[in-house]
Amino acid sequence: MLDNILENKIKIHTRDIQLATYPHTGSRVIVHGVLKDKRYIRIFDVTGAVIEPGIIHHMDVKLLIKPVPKDLKSLDEKNFLIDSCRLWTRQGAKMKSLEQAIKARHSF
Repeated sequence: MLDNILENKIKIHTRDIQLATYPHTGSRVIVHGVLKDKRYIRIFDVTGAVIEPGIIHHMDVKLLIKPVPKDLKSLDEKNFLIDSCRLWTRQGAKMKSLEQAIKARHSF
């Protein structure tokens, strides 16, 4: 039923998430994730300003993980900052803090 309804519809928003896991040395793995959030129509923000269609969020994160015991060894993130997304600016800062904490812990 819903397939028939969707045949004539145009997308207004998509959120694509890709995750892949790669073997590394020993029991370690690298997890690579990409999130891309895209709006296809014009919207209005809370002030009434028009926001044109486009990419809302675009993040690329790589994690080096030691699974037994679970341990995050390294973090590499790329922030493709979109002006309309201030949340990622704050989250990116948290990710960088996490990376610094990991490096500090392993420097002992």
